[in-house]
Amino acid sequence: MLVKTALAGLFLYGLVATEPADANTPPIGAGTRFQTHILGPGWHRGFINQLRTAPPCYIIITFKPRISQDQPLRVERTIPINRIERLQITTVPGASMQEWDRLDLFTVSEDSWQEVDLDPLLPAKNECHFEE
Repeated sequence: MLVKTALAGLFLYGLVATEPADANTPPIGAGTRFQTHILGPGWHRGFINQLRTAPPCYIIITFKPRISQDQPLRVERTIPINRIERLQITTVPGASMQEWDRLDLFTVSEDSWQEVDLDPLLPAKNECHFEE
């Protein structure tokens, strides 16, 4: 029940997978792996999202580890897209944010990851101000 409540809350705040606004935008809520100096070397796992602003401000969300799937999702970090050096998404079934309780992103096959061009996602100068 807690997971359903948490996922319902994510839906209300626009944190679930939706169709992309255009062909250059990955689906909101898609599973990601990314590289950023903020978290150190290597791939990190999260989900792409956007703030409810115009123009959209994209972020990557990571969640704290859970002991069981019954525990609610708790946001660990939100990382602005301009702090991401490399981004890949996967759209395999079960890899979106609302389905995450049934899939470990570490088990997604290597060939399912797609490189994302960050340029269309980057904010214009003086846009997308928020605290990390």
